Amino acid sequence: MPAQIMISLSQQERIELEKAVLSRMTSVRLVGRAKAILMSADNTPSYKIAEQLGVATKTI
Repeated sequence: MPAQIMISLSQQERIELEKAVLSRMTSVRLVGRAKAILMSADNTPSYKIAEQLGVATKTI
């Protein structure tokens, strides 16, 4: 299993990602990426992120 990557987001970056997740105009792919980044920034393990998003661990 790959090592967990630590992501640190500024307040503004977090707000923009959360807006993207909630927007109906954001593509499904971008929503998935935004969710993965937010979960990673919250120190969620990669395997849990993959499980919650329904993707392979390699994708994360």
